[in-house]
Amino acid sequence: MKLIATIKPRTDGTVLATGPSKQDYVFKMDVSTGDPTCEVEDEADIAHFLGTGNFEPADEADFERADQLVQKPADGDAGGGDGGGDGGGNDSDPDSLPDDIPSDPNALPVESGTAPAPAAGRGKGGRAR
Repeated sequence: MKLIATIKPRTDGTVLATGPSKQDYVFKMDVSTGDPTCEVEDEADIAHFLGTGNFEPADEADFERADQLVQKPADGDAGGGDGGGDGGGNDSDPDSLPDDIPSDPNALPVESGTAPAPAAGRGKGGRAR
């Protein structure tokens, strides 16, 4: 299913996301719509992405299937699905991902302008008393 990322893309125009299958996806700008899109075939990844509220189906015909995937328990699908799809794969190339992108399947997509995490062990005020 082709998904659209609804969050602000990185400065290079991409949105990077990792699904529960540990597959890295690169959502690239679709010149015809101006939205970052990517073909995602793994149903668990589709359900995970849709469940975050940061992604939606690119094709109106997929809305009903998307609703079914989001409502289904994550572990309730033991290899189901119709085996369909266009066979086109996805737009992801794991070798082209930057080294600073975590491969954590529970990580949310990396957004543009995201501030770095604060240094560990520093509380408010920054001084020891």
